[in-house]
Amino acid sequence: MFLTRLPRPPSPYLPIYAALGVAAGVWLGERVLTGGSGFRCAGPALSPSPAWLWLGLPPLAGLAWRTRTRRRIAIPLLLLAALLLGFWRYLDHPFEPCPAPADLRSYHTASDYGRASVFEGVILGYPDRRATFAQYRVQVDAIWQGQRRAAIHGVALVRSGPDALFAYGDRVRIRGAAIAPPIFPDFDYRRFLARKGIHTLIRRAEITLIEPDQGAPFWAALYAFRARGSALLNQILPRPYSDLANGMILGIETGIDRDLYEQFNLTGTSHVIVISGSNIAIVSGILLALFTRVLRRRRLVTLLTLAGILLYTLLVGADAAVTRAALMGSLYVMAVGLGRQSAAIISLFFAGLVMLLLNPLTLWDVGFQLSFMATLGLILFNAPLRRRWDARIGKRLPPAANGLLAEGLLVTFAAQITTMPLVVAYFGRLSLISFLVNLLIIPVQPPIMIAGGMAVLAGLIWLPLAKVIALLPLASLWWTVFIVQQAAALPLASLEVSAFGRLIAVLYTGIFALGFLWWLIRQEQGASALIPPAWRPRLARAGLAAGLLILPLWGASAWAEAQPDGYLHLHLLGREQGAAWLIITPGGNRVLLDPGRG
Repeated sequence: MFLTRLPRPPSPYLPIYAALGVAAGVWLGERVLTGGSGFRCAGPALSPSPAWLWLGLPPLAGLAWRTRTRRRIAIPLLLLAALLLGFWRYLDHPFEPCPAPADLRSYHTASDYGRASVFEGVILGYPDRRATFAQYRVQVDAIWQGQRRAAIHGVALVRSGPDALFAYGDRVRIRGAAIAPPIFPDFDYRRFLARKGIHTLIRRAEITLIEPDQGAPFWAALYAFRARGSALLNQILPRPYSDLANGMILGIETGIDRDLYEQFNLTGTSHVIVISGSNIAIVSGILLALFTRVLRRRRLVTLLTLAGILLYTLLVGADAAVTRAALMGSLYVMAVGLGRQSAAIISLFFAGLVMLLLNPLTLWDVGFQLSFMATLGLILFNAPLRRRWDARIGKRLPPAANGLLAEGLLVTFAAQITTMPLVVAYFGRLSLISFLVNLLIIPVQPPIMIAGGMAVLAGLIWLPLAKVIALLPLASLWWTVFIVQQAAALPLASLEVSAFGRLIAVLYTGIFALGFLWWLIRQEQGASALIPPAWRPRLARAGLAAGLLILPLWGASAWAEAQPDGYLHLHLLGREQGAAWLIITPGGNRVLLDPGRG
């Protein structure tokens, strides 16, 4: 009853406007701090947010609400208020916070071979163990200076040898040189770690245990279950399938062979390795069905399902893409519990808004960008494509074949309409066979998640039963790897895109953004009158012509860039994951040398 008395907002698309405004404000804040404004850092420690932000936000929001019936006034005011809010959030949580007293960054040295210090701290999060090293996220709280112990604070990423076996909550002593994370020519590792709240790197560290079990019992139990599940997958599945299953079910991707991962990248199928929206959809669907069958109280079913989604999100690491999917899944579950319809696009932008407010640096997370744009592509294009498919092709096919082809092909195509420009712009790569490969492997992915999860739970009770259940995900994993490896070996499976091709990708993205804004305007009541009816077909034809012109230019640029230039190229790969060399011969052949694996 209370909800029905609330006044109507100025627009049903309010979360979209708010998310766009906050994103613009976050971007503007980053530009102000890095664009020659004179500010070197920000944050609550030494650079409090300007007073005009606090003084300006409430009047703007209040005025927008008072004028909510006059959309042309209310929406610009809301956008301005959201922009100021985003600007404040970045100033409060920037890439480079101003050093506070007793900050760990005050003890940085110039290189790994600089003066070693002795630190103390508690291990946070799930350990990252690999074949040649192990690394831990450590909350540092003390430094030893001779015989004197001083309190400090900061989070460091600490790397040691593979034999150093520590767990969450262990209090440890670390000896090593603390440095600022490096910035590589083609990768800003410093910003990558800053998004996770890490501003210090300690490599070549010597770690000794002081006292175990100093963390929160909840996290200790959760990480212990994750480690046990990973060990079970390694027992019931052979490699490399166990490594892939760890990534797909538990979010542990560190064991996946580098060459195999590159083959997934070449074929445009690496999205199946990581936890994404499809995993959250499966978890929420199973929990809803299970609790609905067992319980009769809808509110209790909703609460337990939300708790299950939260628990799984925390279990697999809660990175940006997973959190976005979990928020959308939670909104859907709440809509079902309340008996209301949930607009997918509003849920998507609301999830993005929440994530930007919690951590504004998420705006620069490539995984979040790809996940967000893939979901946006599905929402905008999947239904129209399906209608046209059913009208022209689907009616000629058997229902089962039509459903399989439509789900595999159209879903992939709809997602890649919006993600392909980002892939090209960030990675300089265009896969020509991703549609076909995704069509062949997407249908077998749900059994990996469902039966693989059942096998892990069964393994906690009786290992032989888990091995029997694991036969189904093993078959799906074998098929996935077989198709990906065969496709990656095809000539021109993936093309390197030149700088001109990346420029075209940016242009494509700009056209799409304008098209989305036009769609948003058209959704508002009476907004269609902004453009005369006679001009609408012309604008549609112009947009189609621009797309048809850009895509061939893009493809031709990628094809030309892929041709051998007659020179020998040596590329150093790996960065923090170990050294490897990619050799491209004058004839275009490629050889990957990885001394770290012998």
